[in-house]
Amino acid sequence: MNTKPQNGDNILSGDEAEKLFRQYEVNYLDQFYKSLPAIRRADASSAFYLLAAYDSLNLLYPIPKNYFGFDEFGPTKILEDGFIQACRWLAMEGKIFNLLPSVNRDAFKDATSMLKDGANYSRIADFHMMYGRGIVDVSINPEEKSVCFDYKLNEDRIHNREIVLDNLSERLDYSLTASRNLESDQKFVEIVPQIARAPHEIRDGRVIITDFNNLLNLPVEIIYRRLLVKNSDLIPEGTDLVGFCVEDLRIFWKYLLCWAFIVEILAGFAIKNGAKLIECTSPQVLYLNEMIDAIHTMSGLEPDKIMCIIDRLSYDDSLTNPDIILQPFLRSDKLIAWSTKVIRESQYERNLLKLMVRIDEADILHTSAVNIIGDREQSLLGELGRFLEKRGFKYKLRRKISFGSLSGDVDLLAWKERCANQVLLIEFKANLPPDEINEVDKLTDDLMIGREQIKKCITILGNLDNEIKYTLFKFVDWTRVTDYFGVVISFEGPPNSRYYPTDVPVGTFNIITKKIRGRDFKTPETFSNALRSQEWLDKIRASVAESDMYSSLTMNGITYNLPSFTID
Repeated sequence: MNTKPQNGDNILSGDEAEKLFRQYEVNYLDQFYKSLPAIRRADASSAFYLLAAYDSLNLLYPIPKNYFGFDEFGPTKILEDGFIQACRWLAMEGKIFNLLPSVNRDAFKDATSMLKDGANYSRIADFHMMYGRGIVDVSINPEEKSVCFDYKLNEDRIHNREIVLDNLSERLDYSLTASRNLESDQKFVEIVPQIARAPHEIRDGRVIITDFNNLLNLPVEIIYRRLLVKNSDLIPEGTDLVGFCVEDLRIFWKYLLCWAFIVEILAGFAIKNGAKLIECTSPQVLYLNEMIDAIHTMSGLEPDKIMCIIDRLSYDDSLTNPDIILQPFLRSDKLIAWSTKVIRESQYERNLLKLMVRIDEADILHTSAVNIIGDREQSLLGELGRFLEKRGFKYKLRRKISFGSLSGDVDLLAWKERCANQVLLIEFKANLPPDEINEVDKLTDDLMIGREQIKKCITILGNLDNEIKYTLFKFVDWTRVTDYFGVVISFEGPPNSRYYPTDVPVGTFNIITKKIRGRDFKTPETFSNALRSQEWLDKIRASVAESDMYSSLTMNGITYNLPSFTID
């Protein structure tokens, strides 16, 4: 960490910096991966080693927890971004489809290095995208070949820090949910010795299950329920996912998740008993027909359903930017491979919807996902309304209102007898949790549209006759109403700094239901102020360094200085 690194008369900014910046991007940053040892290897088994390195690094070498840049949500996210990018680099070189495993220390070392390089590249690429969206500026020292990113205005820096803290708070909540202490669950602990006795062998650098019938003797339900992470039940029962239904997906994932966990336990026991890490990694590589037979043996799911799910989740060019987290299966002509870490931590229903949404809009998969998400919004709105009702509010969902040339849609209107002069309006977005800069930017656009919708609805209600308002919202005593308070709510994930919450604050479903204190629901005004002040972040705010700090990364001869901060 250092303070602002660039000063002096030879620093370029504005149009001059823009021109040189784009040259650096094309000639240096985008060409960086071609120099990596893993890409240059004659032994093109990098794909297996990338899986092995990812699973092993997450287990043995966690990223320090006291560092977070603007675009980072936590230690797991850093390695995950590196893994996604490293897979893209391999795909560009056509080596991703060579899945043959072997034991090669140099290849393992090269893959580990590529993961770290991928993580650094992703951080820099995110700042490039933020620059393109006007969130940050760049200045360049051409003599030193260094680029410095900076938020545009002082007040934006303050606001951006709030956005980082909000993101970090939600990510930490997820980490606590996903990384539950297994030893606190006695039933779970008791089955570990059973898992250790599962028939297996160690061959070609990985753990291999040799009898899937035997796994049926293990308490699969206990394992599955214990390992499920947040957002694993987003899709309503009976939903058709084009080729298979959500129940098929859940059965498939139940046994895949248990398979992944069992292999990791077996790998851990092997290391504990003296095996070298490189000899007993956890990624699975097998023939496609073996994979289908194994899932069928364990679950009873029909082979055609299994194949359809595997096809949907196989890494390919259906996305502009392929994502190994959304498409976890690597395929060659006959082989299939996957990371146990990706499977074990996957929010698989959310990821499937995100995958389908990212596919071309003309595709039936995209249309199906959009409809599922739209239907989900009504359900979540009802849940939010019932939550407010328990805190003394009466509410109504989904009402169209108009006055003159103005028309609007009220997602949720709430009112309390004890503060009869105030009305609360909520605009709700049932978005999928955003991970990438592009997704956060799209969410920001949607929330800004929601903010304008709130303002318009307040204007309409302020001008409508009380008689008309009574026909729309009978439970409100409109003769006593003088003030309107609006908030915009996303299902998960705050916007970026383009949303400045001066008049209409923004929050998330998680914040409203878990972070805001009971007394803050006393009135619409106190609720609105609580979202604006975000007092639940005070403990984190207190540990954030006051001065602007920067971290430096050098890639292909260019040094990038990224605004960051430390957390004690």
